[in-house]
Amino acid sequence: MQALTAPPAKGFNLAVWILPGIGLMAGLGIVVVIVRRWKRKPAIDLDPGSASLDPKVLDALEEEMKATGMK
Repeated sequence: MQALTAPPAKGFNLAVWILPGIGLMAGLGIVVVIVRRWKRKPAIDLDPGSASLDPKVLDALEEEMKATGMK
């Protein structure tokens, strides 16, 4: 009787050898795509018109700025 150090590369055994590498490459590809999408999105919205602020809050802020001499 002889012990095999590696299963023969035929049929299902071939799939067992190939699929982990394919899975690793697919996972790495998904990670790369996600990281690129994260980098493209701006961290904050720089358009001042897109924020809807309460006019009462804006008035209170302006009064505070006037009181401290910032405006």
